[in-house]
Amino acid sequence: MKKILLAACVLTAAAAAYAAIPYEHSVLVNTKSGESVEHKFSETPAAAFEGDDIVFSVKGAKVSYPIADVQNFTFNKTPLAGIEGIEAGKTSVAFAVDAGTLYADGLAPGEELAVFSVDGKKTVSAKADADGSVRVDIGHLASGAYIAASARNSFKFIK
Repeated sequence: MKKILLAACVLTAAAAAYAAIPYEHSVLVNTKSGESVEHKFSETPAAAFEGDDIVFSVKGAKVSYPIADVQNFTFNKTPLAGIEGIEAGKTSVAFAVDAGTLYADGLAPGEELAVFSVDGKKTVSAKADADGSVRVDIGHLASGAYIAASARNSFKFIK
């Protein structure tokens, strides 16, 4: 009886530990021009079609692409409790947006990431560091639609 009780406790603890593993949710968008862009979210994003755009969203954060530009897209869920391998020659760009910051990885060192309002005015920009990462403070921007653009990628997001 003690062995059965001990086994039940071990299984319960293992299940609880597995459930507590945090995940990174993302959408990998492959464009018809050959670019691969990853957008990271705090939860599993939803996809919807709005007019001529496909929109990925979580809790008010939205990213959209013209449907005509999208070859395919993939939803990913990756545990954050592990070590990822490094892929040689990987050229994809990853973006993440939260309430106050726009993040990008995979840019060329020194490449500018600019944020534009829907009327075309540059609101803020920053340059990627030597590792190709950049962090842009968007906390001061009003709620609304914006376009983030680098030399190779652009996307629309809602703050």
